[in-house]
Amino acid sequence: MNSRPSFLAIIGLVVAAGSTPAQEAQPVAIAAYYQCDPAREARADTIMRTIGDIVARQVAAGHVTGWGWLSHQLGGTWRRALYYVGPNRDALLNARTRILQEVNAEQARASREFSQICPTHDDYMWEPIAASTALLDVGRMRASASLSQYYQCDPARLSRADELLRNVIGPFASTQIRNGTINAWSWNARSLGGEYDRLLIMDGLDAKALLNARDGVFKAMRSERDAALREFESICPRRHDYVWGISIAEPPPASR
Repeated sequence: MNSRPSFLAIIGLVVAAGSTPAQEAQPVAIAAYYQCDPAREARADTIMRTIGDIVARQVAAGHVTGWGWLSHQLGGTWRRALYYVGPNRDALLNARTRILQEVNAEQARASREFSQICPTHDDYMWEPIAASTALLDVGRMRASASLSQYYQCDPARLSRADELLRNVIGPFASTQIRNGTINAWSWNARSLGGEYDRLLIMDGLDAKALLNARDGVFKAMRSERDAALREFESICPRRHDYVWGISIAEPPPASR
């Protein structure tokens, strides 16, 4: 668990990761998962919408391809989540500089209040490595809700887990898109953060639709590709699920 004095710490996270020439074609997502005072979460949401006006400028400028604010519906102790997606790490660094300057100039008081309501958070940086859309479109045009499955995996066999996700699990998830039960999915690798190595995201209408879609994927795999599913589960045996409401998304959610 990380404790940060400011909402802006999530922007600063990208500094620790550095920059490499190979990143040009690799989109990056930065996420902060917050623990908040439940009695004041509505106020935190209001503040985030206000600060979001500043972030939206970076979307318009092309430095950020998507961002959002998620609210807890089902899962563990995280109550809110803030994420940014960029075409590469350098673009997010450019966005960071501008957002820091503008929030400090325009919304410093609101940022301090937000940090009192949501005083601790966990930071992650994710790189999408497989998805139902082009990787550069991950995090754009989202639905109303999202199921996030956070996996702990065997580090020595992560590449095999990725192969199974691309070639076996992914196609079953895409069947749910064709059936209209989910809108999109993505498989993400941790490049910075805590205990979770991989993140599977499925977007859909609501918690009921998402959980039914999840059950459909794994039921079909048990029937048709049981050995592959059991191998995947042996590599990534521990999983923590959350259902998030997508309270804010830029560009706007497809369902709105």
